[in-house]
Amino acid sequence: MEIKGYNFFVYSISQKRLFDAIQSLNLPIGEYVIMGSAALAALGIREYKDIDILVSTTTFHHLINKGWKRQKKWPNCLISPDGVFEATISLWTSFPVTIETILPKAVYFENIPFCSLEDLLNIKNDLKREKDKKDVELINSLSQRSNIFLN
Repeated sequence: MEIKGYNFFVYSISQKRLFDAIQSLNLPIGEYVIMGSAALAALGIREYKDIDILVSTTTFHHLINKGWKRQKKWPNCLISPDGVFEATISLWTSFPVTIETILPKAVYFENIPFCSLEDLLNIKNDLKREKDKKDVELINSLSQRSNIFLN
């Protein structure tokens, strides 16, 4: 399989389900990037529990019109009616994380933009949550074994 920015492998059934779920949303290219554990799952690094999506303001409002609900704690974050997807227009980090900053370095599987490992590593290092620390260790371990993962 050829991936923009990477040469990689044939994907698993779990990855196929991930791609199918994302494609079922019919989001316009250039208006979203898949983040978090789903981006790691796309690379076959680990499983995902939900699918986090960084979206444009236009797509954010489109999702509201399709029945996605705002989270009470974070009004700039939406949850899909089935609870599988979360969408936001920005992340709370010490540097800007928006569609404009992440999309240019995204990697593509099945025409779906996923956050690059470089950006994901920077975000997870900045957030410093326990789950992010584990992902940082995993990414660093894999990058030491192969220069495929980080530039």
